[in-house]
Amino acid sequence: MDPGSNVDCQQTDRHGRAALAFKPAADTTYLIRVAQLSDSSPGTFSLNVLALPPPPRPPGAPLGARGAEGALDGTLAPKAAYSMRLTAGTTYKINLFKPNEGCMQLKIFEPGTASFDAGPAAGLSCAGYRLFTPRITGVWSFLIVAAPSNPGRQFYSLHVAVATSKETAPGTFLPNLRPITDRLNGERIDVVRLYRFNVIQRSDLELDLMAGSDAPLNLKLLNDEGRYLQCNCGSTGQETIRRQISPGRYFVVVEAHSFGIAQFRLTLQLRLITHVKVTFDGTGYEEIAPAGAIRVAAHVTPRVDGPVTIEIQRFDPVERWQFYRVYHVQAINGLAEVGFLPPHIGRWRAWVSYNGTRTASPATGGPAQALVAESLQ
Repeated sequence: MDPGSNVDCQQTDRHGRAALAFKPAADTTYLIRVAQLSDSSPGTFSLNVLALPPPPRPPGAPLGARGAEGALDGTLAPKAAYSMRLTAGTTYKINLFKPNEGCMQLKIFEPGTASFDAGPAAGLSCAGYRLFTPRITGVWSFLIVAAPSNPGRQFYSLHVAVATSKETAPGTFLPNLRPITDRLNGERIDVVRLYRFNVIQRSDLELDLMAGSDAPLNLKLLNDEGRYLQCNCGSTGQETIRRQISPGRYFVVVEAHSFGIAQFRLTLQLRLITHVKVTFDGTGYEEIAPAGAIRVAAHVTPRVDGPVTIEIQRFDPVERWQFYRVYHVQAINGLAEVGFLPPHIGRWRAWVSYNGTRTASPATGGPAQALVAESLQ
């Protein structure tokens, strides 16, 4: 090493602490200089020089079913290693929880790794949660690396467990209009819940996620190709997704973000998109003689049951269309009918509303018109 060359330099943080680590060369003398900055206040200080513990070697301490908890030091003990036997083709859920600032990394190494200086097979760049499916059966290593931007103590917990259909495909079936209640814990291993549902006909979709006002949960809607259709992410409390949705297979993800803990209730409501039209004696317009009765019909598609409202209006040549009366009838297999006897000659029309049910959305249609008059002589 050249005389007077700089090995490393650190400034104290807002708490007046600084630390650095280096690998000394044999038969070399080092000088440590502590200096006051030009814009800082004078004061006393203490200085400690410590020998660092050796870095962890593969495969690492066995990781039990309850996971592992500990603390790293960004300077003095920046790494910790654990190991666990994984089975090829089995999907595992992995969560590295860290409450401190900075990006703590997780590096996953294949069985037989001789040194953690080798490239990992997978990992996490900034703690958090992921799924991992090994291609090799054996003892895998998990290396936790402290955030280099944080020189102090950094707490962590690492959890690895076999993923179930709650977290990976095919997911838990989400029935229509039947709420599901569950709990997530972002500090342990229950971070994600995956649900699936099918849509047979184009429908109005409403997903309601009920949770406490401070519950940090993400609500995501995906198609069966993994494409995100909507993500209500990064907020807290109740979340709702509303949209029209085509026939197909879909997934819903409820996820704890920011390592949060929350209980939730998820409800799916699918309502068929309906259309309705009204006819006078089967047509949209007709002319009839006085004292003739009219069959007013509401036609709902798809052919669903449900309440229907038919409003009859009469035409006044000065004040235009005026309300006459309303009928409340029930559609059966998409059809609702009522008899109407116009009380006098003139122009009449009808509007119709399908009022909807829990599984079918409302719709409006019309008008149908009729002219009640004697023939012109």
